[in-house]
Amino acid sequence: TLWANGKDGYDRIQQKFAEAATRHGLLYVFRSDCPYCKKFSPVLKLFANAHGFSIINVSLDGQGTQDFPNPVKDLNLLKRRNALPEVVPALYLIDPKEPQAQALGFGIMNSKDLEERIAEAVGINLQQGTITASKLDVLD
Repeated sequence: TLWANGKDGYDRIQQKFAEAATRHGLLYVFRSDCPYCKKFSPVLKLFANAHGFSIINVSLDGQGTQDFPNPVKDLNLLKRRNALPEVVPALYLIDPKEPQAQALGFGIMNSKDLEERIAEAVGINLQQGTITASKLDVLD
């Protein structure tokens, strides 16, 4: 998707993701014994590293994985953000100024799904490489 508009469009979108990463973080909930989590974790980590998103990772069973060896084990963090999922992997967008986390997806996602969901949540138009007013910007 990112290359759809050539190098200039790609660079604009990369810049928009970098800007969004300064205002939002990702909250990742997993279990160490979940096969879907094991497949999704490296995809998420690669995306976050490429775009500068910080990830708060929380393990429901208190155990880490190869990609997230030192998870948060305090489930109260999830309860406070209204983000205690029934299905993992679960991914949420968080804004430090807002108490509620915004669900991005449950279950395994590929990198294209992940990119599109985060872009939509933060108001990035992947076709044009422009940022639009998102629901989150209205809350600022």
